[in-house]
Amino acid sequence: MSQQIIIPKCDFCGKEEAIFGQAYKCRTYRSRVIPLAADMIDAWVACDECERFVENGDWLALAHYCARQIKTTKMSYIEKVALILNIHKEFREHRI
Repeated sequence: MSQQIIIPKCDFCGKEEAIFGQAYKCRTYRSRVIPLAADMIDAWVACDECERFVENGDWLALAHYCARQIKTTKMSYIEKVALILNIHKEFREHRI
């Protein structure tokens, strides 16, 4: 049986204390989509649910999954999906 590691927060969906899936290396970059965000450094960590979407390249399904995790926002569901697609596009552009 493999050891499960608990991560503080998934960088894709934001779920806290998730089961660790995968760390994806990327170059450090500053988001153009989220101007006030801190620099994205070294890697994005995925929970096991998000890892499945990333590994399958199913970015639309991942965006929908992530949008459902965001509970407190004044954005519509479609606006959340569009924003998340752009954030994940930036990640893919900087992935190593």
